[in-house]
Amino acid sequence: MTKLLSYLFQILVILSGTVSLLKAQTVYSTSFNAGHGWTLNTFTNLNTTTEGDSPNIWYVSDNESNKGVGNIGGANCGNVTLHMGSTTAGDLGAAYDAGGCTNLGFGPCASCVANGLYCVQTDRSSLSPNINTTGITGLTLSFLYIHWGTALLDNAQIIYSINGGTSWILLGNLPKSGCCTGAATCGTGCTANATCTGTHQGKWTLYSSALPASCQNISNLRLGFRWYNDDVSTSGRDPSVAVDDISITTSVLPVRASLLQSAAGDDEVILSWNTYTEDNNKGFEIERAGDGMGFGKIGYLQPKDHLSSQNTYVYKDTTARPDQLYYYRYRQVDNDGRFNYSNIVSGEITSDQYVTVYPNPAASQVRFLFEHEQSQFTIELVDVLGKTVYSYTSDGSGSRNDHVVDLKNIPPGVYIYKVSGQAKPVAGKLLIVR
Repeated sequence: MTKLLSYLFQILVILSGTVSLLKAQTVYSTSFNAGHGWTLNTFTNLNTTTEGDSPNIWYVSDNESNKGVGNIGGANCGNVTLHMGSTTAGDLGAAYDAGGCTNLGFGPCASCVANGLYCVQTDRSSLSPNINTTGITGLTLSFLYIHWGTALLDNAQIIYSINGGTSWILLGNLPKSGCCTGAATCGTGCTANATCTGTHQGKWTLYSSALPASCQNISNLRLGFRWYNDDVSTSGRDPSVAVDDISITTSVLPVRASLLQSAAGDDEVILSWNTYTEDNNKGFEIERAGDGMGFGKIGYLQPKDHLSSQNTYVYKDTTARPDQLYYYRYRQVDNDGRFNYSNIVSGEITSDQYVTVYPNPAASQVRFLFEHEQSQFTIELVDVLGKTVYSYTSDGSGSRNDHVVDLKNIPPGVYIYKVSGQAKPVAGKLLIVR
């Protein structure tokens, strides 16, 4: 018997019949209002300052509300943020204790504590949970923030890890956001830009920057913010740093395509899909796995010449072994290096056939002969564009061992037949000739 592919779909991503290679994607976001998952007041390989006995600490609360870009900082306005505050005075929002032991003449922190004063030298970080960017490129990090610092070493930094937090890399110093005059009330915006003096309120500002390529296509990306301050000033400072509405997004990809499908050939697996729009498309890499994981490239298809209309792509896997289940997907690659994956389908070339199709090639009619009588079954013929040209479903009123299809009104060409019913679905290639 001719070996056939068991017609088995395992679609893991379904988007109304299409693969969304066109829509921008939010990879990660948090507003800190609930369930943010961040680890506060921890230390990384970048934390180098020896802390004092009362360092400033990170809080997540509404004591420094996010009122939107260009607005003044405030408290209890209904929008929780991540911010750096005082240990000794408690959570006063993005305001930190500057200490002042050195300026008061007591020298290092040890002498300061001995004289009954606080030592607030600080160097600590707050870190995100793992972020999965597998299969995603073109990452942009955005968030709203307030930031200012004074004295010799008061600063906030953006950090990231590409190994789940084992080691951390400096992305950059967080730019100073400036300050506003006016009272820090919920109804007051930033009425005028002002020089930060330690008493004016911070101004909410947008930060946006591309993430390095090393952050792409990994399962354990993490973000973080590091704050450090010395013990030089003699009074508290406002603002320190506050962060909210963090998001990582990926750029728009240029192709909109149908779901990947698998079908049967003689000792081969046939993969096919359609594209409806293409722009700047470099091509498709075909990938296969034996267990649904560990995909490897087995082929490549160049893009079609006509990039603005529907195109059909077909790839034949002639290296598949009989009686082994395989999983397939394709990776659409943009000319700019960005890419995205299709859904996943599975199929198996098997010698366990329960239906014989003859003659093949056929001219006027083709007969489907079942090994055992069937009471309920469906037979379809599909052309190379994915259009169903013939479909028949039995009514289940009786059992039969064959079904004849009249081919006179079906044009010559290559078609895929699909048989499903009481037994395992099968599919194959039918050639119609005249």
